[in-house]
Formats: sequence, structure tokens, C-alpha cells
Amino acid sequence: MNSLMNFIPANINYRYNEGQNKFETKFNDDLQLLIIWSNARVEEKRILEDLFLNFKVLSCVETTWSKECEDDNFHRLYNVAPTGGIAGKKMDVGSGSFIVVILKDENPIYQYRSDASGRFKIVNSNIVDRKNLYRNWVGGSYMVHSTDNLNEFFNNSMLFFGKAQTFKFFSQRKQNQKIESANNDLIGARGWANVQELFDVLNLSTQYVVLRGANNIEENVKELAGDIDILCSDIGEFTAVANARNIWNSSNFFHVKIEGKDILFDIRYVGDNYFDKTWQQNIIENRMLTENSIYIPRVDDYFFSHLYHAYIHKPFFYEKYIDRLTELSEKIGIKNFKDDCQNNTDNILKLLRGYLLAHNYQVSIPKDEQVYINIKFVSKLQKVNRARLFLRILSIKVKNLPTKVILKTKILIKKNKILFDFMFALRATFNKYIRKWNR
Repeated sequence: MNSLMNFIPANINYRYNEGQNKFETKFNDDLQLLIIWSNARVEEKRILEDLFLNFKVLSCVETTWSKECEDDNFHRLYNVAPTGGIAGKKMDVGSGSFIVVILKDENPIYQYRSDASGRFKIVNSNIVDRKNLYRNWVGGSYMVHSTDNLNEFFNNSMLFFGKAQTFKFFSQRKQNQKIESANNDLIGARGWANVQELFDVLNLSTQYVVLRGANNIEENVKELAGDIDILCSDIGEFTAVANARNIWNSSNFFHVKIEGKDILFDIRYVGDNYFDKTWQQNIIENRMLTENSIYIPRVDDYFFSHLYHAYIHKPFFYEKYIDRLTELSEKIGIKNFKDDCQNNTDNILKLLRGYLLAHNYQVSIPKDEQVYINIKFVSKLQKVNRARLFLRILSIKVKNLPTKVILKTKILIKKNKILFDFMFALRATFNKYIRKWNR
């Protein structure tokens, strides 16, 4: 069994214990986080007494968020990038002080359950069943929140308590029934003290890699030079944890405040077709941790994704890339890359085509229509007619238009209080009639 000290966010591989009819993780402890939101505190005493009976309570904190950051805190906790708009969740659960509880489950049972979004998945059924019970007690579906697996625990705990305090929970052996007070916003609510603080939290909260230039991040922050290129498994989760704010009405460009400066992040995610989806998944799965504790692609993924980006996402090859590509090529056994490939497109085509073929990767058209596609190079790489390729790209842009309109409408509603209040009241009335109809 592994210690939680060695936890890395990933798709959890459960093993099935046939003798006990349950799934198990590879870790020797199981911690979860539960929140009694302000509208549920009428049953606070009853809920806490039940938690003390069924779990080892390691920490119990009464928390009040600042009015300035409250809406963004709600957004971030529920994996939504802060928009500066109103958080609908606040209207459901209340905006007063609330209770955050850290629990240790000494006999975790992982089984299938349905969550509030209708997903049927393996969860810690002990905590999920208690949460559903408490929701019935308070009469609200969201007024009690909990994590249901270790990925969610680390995500929520890092946002509330940070790395140092989260790690202290692992060694805590005694139950603590004292309710402490801490009026703290989520970590990073007003920006990050430095690069290390940000990536310490990201490393335990979400899956990502810095695609290019990880070694220069601190210098870039200091000099406000360039952007930080990210590939993540879930853009909602990543931007929420990083407190990344969307700019330029783009789906991919964000500002993250570090050392008081707005640092530009270019954030790509698995499934956005920036690269082939399977390739994106493999880049995340094969990632490596640098000496300065930042995840980057494994050296072969680094080389070929950089090569792909340099020739497919750019109108022409920039000479600034050649030294970095040459250095990477030597590490994976490609000899004389600079001499053979510089100013020789045919050799690049052969190299890139061979790599994509060997791994069954395809050239993909990004959902982000702002990404440049070098039609001339791609038509040679795939051996297709340029006109047909152009029409394919155009059809994808048209297909993505409705999704973009819906997203922009949601942002507009959240930023307009009058419009938001009207839509919220309309939703409540609709849900009321649906419940009445179903009786």
C-alpha cells in the first residue's frame, strides 16, 4: 500500500476485493472533505454527531469567505474558471459562514453510485451515502457538499488549506471535535505569491504539462516575457485551481496573477483537437516532473509535439525553434537533425509522418479557430488536396459556432445581476412545476 504523501492526480485504478464485494485503492489511508453550507447549518449539530460516529474527524473549521472573492470561490470549488460574475451555487446553498470537515475513513468501501450530474461511477460509498442522508435532512440537493474519491479530496483540500496543512492531515491520528475558525478565501484567490506556490497546488490538484519552456517560467514571470503553454486533462478544473481569468473572449487564453503580475497562459486540453486526442492523453500519462517541480512531456512527446507545433500551427518555421529541437532530437537518438532537416521540408515530412503513423495519431483541426493551420504543409503530410482540406477546416468552424454562442451567453448572464436573478427565478419556478408534475 502506498502513502498519500506519494499521491499524484491521475485516473484512479481500483482493484476489486471479491471477498468483501468492494473496490479498493492502492493507498493505505482514505481522507475526504465535507462541507455544511450555511443554509444547512440548521442541522449542523445532528450532522456532526453522525460524522463523529461514522468517521475519524481530523479537522472541523468554521469559514467565512470575503464578499470580494465569494463568487469566484464558489466557481473555483466547483471547477469553473472565475468569471467575475455571480455564482449560481451561492443562491442554492447560502452565502454565510459554513463548516469544512476533514474526515478519515478507516474502512473505506468503494462502490458504484450516481452523482448529482447523473454520472454512475466508483466512489467512496460511505461518504456519498452519508452526504445524501444529510441532504435529505436539510431538504436541499446541494446544501451539503463532499468529495467522493482521492482526486477530489486533494483538489478541495489544496484549495482550502494548501499543501502544508493538507500533508499534516496524513499524520494526524487523533479525532478532533473542536470547531476552529478561519476566515480564509481559497488559496490563490488574490493571486499567487510565486511560481512555486502555484505549481505546488497544481501538482496535487489536476493533471497538466507545460508544453514548452518550463525551465524559463520564473524568468518569464519576472520579465513579463512570453506566455506559458499548458496541456491539461480538464480545462475547467485547471483554470479553477489556478484562478485563471479568461481574456480576449478566447476559450484558451487566460491571465493568472503571479507575484502581482498578470501572466499569460495559453491553455489546451484533452479533446480540443490541438493535438490528436489519444496523443494528448498519452502526453499527460507519460509526463515527467522537473527539478523545479513542474510537469513536462516525456522527451519524445516533447520533441514531436514541438515539431508538430512548429510546422503545423505556424505559417512558416521559426529559426528560434531549431536549437531546442536539435537538443531534444539528440536525446531520443535522432542523429544530425539540424543538418538533415533545417531548410529541408521533405525530411521533416518523412519524420513527422512516420511518427504519427507508428502511433496511429492523426492530424487534427483544433476547436479553437484562432489556431493557425498550415494548409500547405498539412496537405503534403496527409497527401490530400488543399481545397478539400480547406473545406474540412471551414466545416469544423461552422459546426462549433452554436457551442461558442451558448458559452458567451452564459458568461453574459452571470455578469448581469438583473438578468441572472431573472433566469435564476425562472429556473426555480420551472423546477417547482416539474416536481409537482412528477408527484
